[in-house]
Amino acid sequence: MSSINPSKEELAEAAERVSVRSYLETRCDERTARSSVELHRLADAVKALDTYTRDRFTWLEESTNKLATNMDRRLDGMNEFRGALTDQSALYATRKEVEALHQVIESDLRVLRDSRAKLEGSASQNSVLVALAFAAAGVLIGVVNILMRVMGK
Repeated sequence: MSSINPSKEELAEAAERVSVRSYLETRCDERTARSSVELHRLADAVKALDTYTRDRFTWLEESTNKLATNMDRRLDGMNEFRGALTDQSALYATRKEVEALHQVIESDLRVLRDSRAKLEGSASQNSVLVALAFAAAGVLIGVVNILMRVMGK
């Protein structure tokens, strides 16, 4: 464009040429628009991630509280069971007590055996005495019978 009245060819050539400034401004505007879209997309992703993370932590906290409650209940039940075992074990006799009672029972059993043996011995002696008495009576009856025959003849 050398003259004041440019020719049509010069105007067409100038129209086709874009100034560096307008080109850079256009590119910057496009980049800014794209960056803005990307920035909004990243902001939405960060919000979604933040929401997910908060929800997840809330869920974890609730789960932990529920598990702690269940564990406390379970431990209470175990403590009751342990207490019952302690009470039950307090009722059991110790080894020394059982051994002492066992010795007493054995000595009583020994006395009973000796007493039974004496009674059996006495019963045997009594049987012998009864049999002897019957035998003596039989002999006496026999002698009387013989005497009666001899005297009666």
